[in-house]
Amino acid sequence: MSLREVETRELERLPTGIGELDRALGGGLVAGQVVLLGGDPGIGKSTLLLQALAAHGRRRKTLYVTGEESAEQVALRARRLALDAARRAPASPRSSSSASLAALEAQRPRVAVIDSIQTLWSEALQSAPGSVAQVRECAAQLTRHAKRSRHGAVHHRPRHQGRRDRRAARARAHRRHGALLRGRSRTPASAWCAR
Repeated sequence: MSLREVETRELERLPTGIGELDRALGGGLVAGQVVLLGGDPGIGKSTLLLQALAAHGRRRKTLYVTGEESAEQVALRARRLALDAARRAPASPRSSSSASLAALEAQRPRVAVIDSIQTLWSEALQSAPGSVAQVRECAAQLTRHAKRSRHGAVHHRPRHQGRRDRRAARARAHRRHGALLRGRSRTPASAWCAR
């Protein structure tokens, strides 16, 4: 089937209330979508998501699942930012993926924030929270939940980008770029952007 034959429909987008974030998301969030927000520690990922959640909380049910900070710390940040709508966004302190999924099932929010994916751990694995295996497994569980949930929850999962992650990303980009320049790869440059 060619792409021209595929029928498409306009998806309802949920604006976050933050112009630049909406622009990066193509106009807002889509039901069943999972967004991974990455960046250095302390750059403002949690603050940005709390502001977006407060904007959503005025119109729809939301949930902030916190594994990195206590519910009290999240409430203090919301008060510091004068986010009145955050009072209607329950904070659920969870660290296991099964407890987080249970909270999502019980609350059935339209928009949920999982802060952060690196603090979650799955009982199915022996490795420590934050390890590559744990992050992959927990991310996969949350993605499956978002895709199958009837209420169309949208999840945000902040992730810190550590020094090792940045070095590995630079090395991969260098290898790919070098391979493209040397002609060793037959993959067009645009394909690398999609990986």
